[in-house]
Amino acid sequence: MIKRGCAIGRCPDKLLPFSRAALGEDLESWIDVNTRALEYFKCVPKALVPDNLKAGVTRACRMGYSTPYQRWPRLLGDLFASKGDGGYLKHLDRLARVKLLIVDDFGINPVSAGERKDFLEIVEDRYMTGAAIITSQMSVKDWHEYIGETTLADSICDRLFHVAHKFELKGKSMRKKKGKD
Repeated sequence: MIKRGCAIGRCPDKLLPFSRAALGEDLESWIDVNTRALEYFKCVPKALVPDNLKAGVTRACRMGYSTPYQRWPRLLGDLFASKGDGGYLKHLDRLARVKLLIVDDFGINPVSAGERKDFLEIVEDRYMTGAAIITSQMSVKDWHEYIGETTLADSICDRLFHVAHKFELKGKSMRKKKGKD
């Protein structure tokens, strides 16, 4: 028996329903069906992202995929610390081998020259080998300027955007909505 998944959602600002069956329960099928839903809605449907993202990451972990979640400042701090204890290359290798890397709050703090180089190492090691979800409060068009140094920014953005699905989400913060309830 082949197991299949399904994504169903409705955007709060539109009366457009969406449903699509996934070809399987693997991580790639889950990413594909949710990517198509986000492209369809061009917003974050309540029923699709908060519930299914958590479920999808949980499913990926249960299927044996290593799926680390790190906030951008913590990722940079861990890399810096690994340089001091001699584990830098092992840390980069671990990040390169995971099937899905989730980085939250990209761009929330200024980035140094060393951190730019570290990020290029991560992006280069993962290029065309593993999936990544990178969330940010800043628009994708501003990432190049945020990264800074032109050559490194070109290298990082080229590798990230070449194979990426980019979503510019609009609307009010879900945290603000939850705080009012």
